[in-house]
Parts: sequence; structure tokens; C-alpha cells
Amino acid sequence: MPIRRPRKPKATLRHVAFLERMEHASNAKERIEAKASFLTLRLFEQWIGLGALLASPKARAHAAAAAAVKEVRDAGVAEILGYLLRGVAMLREPDPQPFLRRVYQLGERLERDGAFAAAGECYALVTRHTATDEPILVDARVRRGFCHRAVGDLQWAELEFQHASAAAATMRDEWRTLVARIGPAKVLMDTGRVREGDALMHTVARRLDGAPRTPAPPTPGASSRDKPTARKKK
Repeated sequence: MPIRRPRKPKATLRHVAFLERMEHASNAKERIEAKASFLTLRLFEQWIGLGALLASPKARAHAAAAAAVKEVRDAGVAEILGYLLRGVAMLREPDPQPFLRRVYQLGERLERDGAFAAAGECYALVTRHTATDEPILVDARVRRGFCHRAVGDLQWAELEFQHASAAAATMRDEWRTLVARIGPAKVLMDTGRVREGDALMHTVARRLDGAPRTPAPPTPGASSRDKPTARKKK
């Protein structure tokens, strides 16, 4: 089945959801976290694309992000952002792979708080920099699909679910392939096709009962005391 694409182009400016969250924050805590997340994730992607020099602790962008993270009141958010900042400062060659699980975790926290657009930005970052055979790619696409659905972007949600299902099938990951089909079932219900959605949901649920669950990869640096390991020169 060909993947249907939404008609309207999506904005190319990255991390804009965090700027919007800053603007519409209901309290200082949200505004501070949104600012720190925006500065850190922007620096992280600049580090990936432009090299380690830009992310040096002496660089203005790094100093601004670090100062913002110090003001974050939520210990969990501060730990995730701090881990990213330590990583970009220590590695001589940009390598996003050790850090994508942390970005994913930030998305999960934002999603639980109802910040679906900002959470989707985190999941999008993960999908941009993950190899096509990594389970986290499927997980991030599924979660981004649900974030799109939560804000009413049903076409984009369906597209993400289709990409997630295709990626999981390529990996021969039966459990993730089925999980990715839960989203389309809910989109069918959202669009008034309740009977079709309900039938698909029952089919998925029945098959999930017998499918071996594939766990997510472990999170690096589970303790706030852990630090990324700098690569040695050859």
C-alpha cells in the first residue's frame, strides 16, 4: 500500500514548538524548561551537523544552554539536558547514537505533561538521526504519531504510523509492527470509521497476546553521576 502524504507542507524550522511553549507557558517552570530544552536540543543538532568546535563549553551557544539548564527545577529534565551538554562537550567527533534514548525520554516526559507538539519535536529529532534498523526509530515514530493525533493532525499521524509499521516489518519485529497498527485503528475511529477501527484494534490485540515483546534498548548513563565517555585518539 502506498504511503499517503498530507497535502500541506510541514514547517521546516526545527524546535519551534519549544518557542511556542515558552510564549504560552502558564508558569515560570514551564517557560524555563522550554527555554533550556530549546537551547540544548538546538546545540545538539548543530553539534551533529557542524562539528564539535561549535559545542565547546567555551562557545557562546553552549554557555547559554548550560546557564538555562541550571535554572530548570525539574531534576529529571535537568539531568537529561545536562547529560546531552556533557556529551557534546566531551566527544571529539559528533555521534548522536549514545544520546538519542535520552532525547526520547525527554519526549516522554513532555507527552505526559500534555506538551504534545514539543514532545513530537523530540521524537522527530530521534528519527532524523537513528539508523533504519534500530528499534528506537519505530518507537519514536509511533509516539510522534500519537502526538500528531493528540493535536488533531490526523494525516501526519497516519503517515508516522505507516512509516513505523514499515520500519518494524523490515526489522522483522512482530511486536513493534503490531503496536504501530494501534495508531491507525484510533485514527479510523477519530474519522468516524468506528467499526473499521474497532475491528482493527481487536485484531491487533489478539495477535499481540501471542507476540514476543521486544524490549527497548537500555538508557545510557542511568545515574546523574554517569558521564559520556570521550573517545580516545587513535
